[in-house]
Formats: sequence, structure tokens, C-alpha cells
Amino acid sequence: MKNNVKNKRTKRSYIASLFVLVVALVSVLFLGVDSIYAHIEPQSQGPYFSHRTRSNPANLASNTFQVTGSPAITVLTHGLGGDAAHWSNNANREFSFDNRSLIERLRQQSGGNVFRAKMSYDGTRFTLGRVPIVGQGQPYNLTPVTNLASSTINNHIIIVFEASPNGGSGNHQRKYSEFRTMLHSIVRDFSFLTNGIYPRINLVGHSRGGLTNMEFANNYPRLIDSMFAIGTPFNGSNFGRVNLFSTLVVDDYNDPALLDINNVSMQNRLRDNWNTNRVNGRGRHINFFTLSGYSTLGMIADVAGGVWGTIASTMLAQLPLTSKIVVTVASDIIWRTEWALGLTQTSSGVISDAFYSALSGWSFLWLGRSTLVHDDLLVHRDSQEAQGFNEVNRNFRKRFTTGIFGTNHNFDQNRTSIPHFAIVHNLQTRDDDFINHIMSNIRLGRSQITPLSFSFTPSTFGFRNQYYFSERTTTHWIDNQFGINIRRLRTAYNPDEDFIVLSSNREGVSPIHGAFFEVSSINRPIRRLEVELGLWSNIEFVNSQGVEIYLWYMDAFGNWWRHTNLQSLALPTRAQARTFTFNFADNTLGFKIQVRVNNPQGTQNRGRLVIGNMTIHTPLTWDIHSLVKEDM
Repeated sequence: MKNNVKNKRTKRSYIASLFVLVVALVSVLFLGVDSIYAHIEPQSQGPYFSHRTRSNPANLASNTFQVTGSPAITVLTHGLGGDAAHWSNNANREFSFDNRSLIERLRQQSGGNVFRAKMSYDGTRFTLGRVPIVGQGQPYNLTPVTNLASSTINNHIIIVFEASPNGGSGNHQRKYSEFRTMLHSIVRDFSFLTNGIYPRINLVGHSRGGLTNMEFANNYPRLIDSMFAIGTPFNGSNFGRVNLFSTLVVDDYNDPALLDINNVSMQNRLRDNWNTNRVNGRGRHINFFTLSGYSTLGMIADVAGGVWGTIASTMLAQLPLTSKIVVTVASDIIWRTEWALGLTQTSSGVISDAFYSALSGWSFLWLGRSTLVHDDLLVHRDSQEAQGFNEVNRNFRKRFTTGIFGTNHNFDQNRTSIPHFAIVHNLQTRDDDFINHIMSNIRLGRSQITPLSFSFTPSTFGFRNQYYFSERTTTHWIDNQFGINIRRLRTAYNPDEDFIVLSSNREGVSPIHGAFFEVSSINRPIRRLEVELGLWSNIEFVNSQGVEIYLWYMDAFGNWWRHTNLQSLALPTRAQARTFTFNFADNTLGFKIQVRVNNPQGTQNRGRLVIGNMTIHTPLTWDIHSLVKEDM
């Protein structure tokens, strides 16, 4: 009799302990996730960004416009209900400096300029604030800019996107519309400064931010160089289908944001569009990386800390538990709690599926502290790894384990995406391993605006047998981007030596114009000229009376000004012709090499000049970013 009583007491104690364990784990799950989506940032107020547009802007959905060869912009996109502090914050939940954050690592590696793009309440405008370097943990003091400047895009641009409250917590299309408005405005202003060259872009998104980025990449693939998706629910959220969970996250299990995350039609559309672009070649060049996190039951217990964490950790170490027992009890607790709160009760099948998928799907799996939880407590690992999406370049997978969490371990509570419970989903954007993986795979073009060189030889323009006694003008385009007019008089092409020859030593030639080779730019200034020069022979009488050899330049108003007396340069003969460099003022739109000889009878050869290879440097275009002209 005594043994029966003892056995009943042991059984009741076991059941009570099991109930406490499940309550502890479920509480950590839901209370932790509840902290993911707190948005407390104030509204964006002017001055708002105002982009400038070229007269013939490109259709960004097409595949025919010119883009930089390496990425010029990186954009960070937060998840559901987040803000800029998602990526770097202090204990007061402020958008603040952390030298280990992804923002600062990107800045350090690229030498780039960092901006926050914060949407207005109605989501139609945004402020672009320059993010300075301040002290560790100090809030960023942003300086607004109304458009980009040449000095702004001298280096890589890092943009931290922040949706409006309605966009951040609203449905997928609302947030995407705001994101597209912001990024279209940035790239069009960029192209205004670069004379029609658009930037390649890296997209880094956390959670639902990865879906926003995927939508943009599917629609505008030519702009995208790479995508990094951190904890993104490409195939939905299992726990997000549980009504109690949904209510704790967004106060309403019918919230359109969570409904979109688990909308199968939307998942299929994003996946099908991505796979189609991979097949037809439009998106084949995009590098796509996923970063997924999962944990152990022991880690979850450690996250709880305090009494609940101690109880859960102890019971995991001592009680003989299977996943079936835990899932059954958990389902019952959730189902009864939903009934008590007046919520529509989630089917036991949906609840069981969420837990079983997290626990490897095994009903009789013996549980302990080291048991794997294949979920970041919001998104299942398979969903984070974009299963069904073609040609994912690489997945980085990290197991978060016990030993670095809890009050007695080396864990900085401020290094979560939101400073509350350190569940895996909250840790991903601030985790050093995740950040290191991104930094080792991302391309960051240092887009310093320096003159771009356009080099050509005399044969480029086909002067053969074209020694004209009247002015001739032709138009040429170099690499489809630099347009020039060439006006010439008494110039000839020597194909044997690949020289242009200028000679004004002819009877009846007016000494006013002589012979000249003139280049005027159609669409951009000329900053510097490097040109190979020499004399036809050593008896050109360049220092005798009546011979003049000059370099002229034309200003923005069409006025010609004398630049250099070439006779003063001790020009060699054509066999030893060498390169001379001439720098021009910022507003220079043309140059002219001229030979004038006051010898109308043509009794002697005088002042014959040869022009060889030539390089023209122009500002306002890319040096390091080689231009991509071919279709992708």
C-alpha cells in the first residue's frame, strides 16, 4: 500500500514537473518572440530626399541600361515591425554606434558613406540622413541630405532602410512599395551624377526584409549584384501559424503581415519568379546567400534565465522525456490558453507540426539539453535556407548552443536585434559569425569618381587619304558613352606609322587657320589629355619666323583659349615621338592642336606635326567600376 502511494506521488510529481518544463519552454518561446517586433521610432520628417532625373531615364525593369561592374550601393532591410536599430542599438533601443555591427564593418571595409533612409508616415517620401562615426554605444546624430553629390558617391554607399510604422508592420506589398520608392529615387539620382550609369546593388535582409529584397531582385535583376538573406521565412513560419504565437507577436493572429508570411501563393510567386530569372539569364549573375540559425533545448533554457530557466534546465537534464510527451503537453497548454483568451483555437495538427518540425519530426526522440531545435523560434531552418529556390550560392548554418547565453555567461544583451530575450532570431543580425560570413562574401566597390580614360589610336577615326583643304567634321562615340566631334583641316593619316600628320605648308593656305585637329565633347567635360607628339623630321623650322604650334582649349561657353605653346616642349622627331600630358580646367569642353605657317608659296616644309596615340580623361564616371555593357 505504501509503495502504491509512493508510486502515485512520484507519477504526480513527474507530471507536475513535466507541466512546469513545458510552460517554461513555451513561455520562453512566446515571450521571446513577442519582443521581436516592437517599433518605437518617431516619424520621419523633412527635409525629404529629392532625386534628379535625366532627360531619358532608363526602364529599370529592362536589361539594356548600363550599370557599374561592381556594387556601388549596399542596402540593409529590416524585418517585420523593425527599424534601423535592428542592425545596431544600445540598451535604450536607440539606433547607435557599435564598432562590431554589420553597418560599421561595411563602413570599415569599404571606406564608404553610411545613410539611413527613413520613410514618411504615408510611405511616399523619405529622409536620407548621413550616419556619422560616434563613440561606442552613442546614438547616431544624423545629418539630412536632399540629394547625392559627387563627394557623396566617391566611395561605397551603405543605406540602412527604415520603413514607416504602417509599412514595417503592414502587408508585404506596402513595405515593398516603400522600399522600391526609396531605392528607385537613390539609383536615379546616382545615374544623374554619372551620366546614365546605374549602380549595382547588394541587398542584405533579415527576416521579412529578405522577402522585400527578393521581390525587388525579381523585378529589377540588372541592378542587383548579391543578396544575403538572414533568417528569412521563404517558405513561411511554422510557429507563425499558431494563433497564440501570432497574437503575442502582433496582437492579432489575422494580422496581414503574418498572413503574408504564410501565404503560399506569395511564396510560390517569389520562388517561381526567381527560378524563371535564373533560367532565362536575367538573374543568373546574382549571388544569393542564405544564413540560417538554430539552437538546442539547453540554449532555450539558458535564455530564460532566472527561476524558469533553472527549472527547465534541471528537468531537461534529469527527466526521461520524449518529444511526443512534450509536444502533447505543449499542444494542450496552447490550445487551452487560446480558449481562455477568446482566440480561435489552432488545430492540434498545426501546433504539433510546428513542434515536431523543430524537433526533427521524431515522436520518440529522447530530449535533453543538447537536443537540436531546427528553428530560430520564428522560422524553420528549411525555410531560412530557401528550399525550392534554384542556385543558392551558399548557405551559412549556425547552431547556437549553451555556454554563451544567460546571466552567468559572456553574452552582451545589447547585441540582439532588439534588446530583450536572446532567442536565435533576435541574435542573427548582431552575431559575429553571421557578420563575418557576409563580409567574406560581399563585394564592395570603392567607387571613387576619377577621370575615366578613353584611349584610341589615329586609325580609330579612319583618316586614311583624307587630306582636306576645307574643314571636315565627324561625330564619334567611344564605348557608347563618350561622344565627341572631330573637326580637322589639312590632316592626313599615315597608315604605315599610324600617325595623323598636320601640315599647313601649302601654297595659298591662309595663315589664320593653318592645319588643326580639334576634339569637342558632346556629353561631358574633358579633364586631361595624354597625347603622343613629334615632328615629321628634324628640319621643320619650328623655331623660325612664321611657324606656330599651339594647344588650345574651349570653355563651357564655346570660347577658345591658348593653353600651351608646343614649340617650347622640344618636340622630338616622329621616330622618337613621346607622350605629353596636359591638364584642363573643370569646364573644358574641347581642345585643338594647331599648326600655322605663314608661307603661302610653299617653298619649304615647315612645322609638320605628327599625332599618335591619344588618351582623353573625363570626370563624372567610374574608374574602378568597369562598365557592364553586355546583357545579363
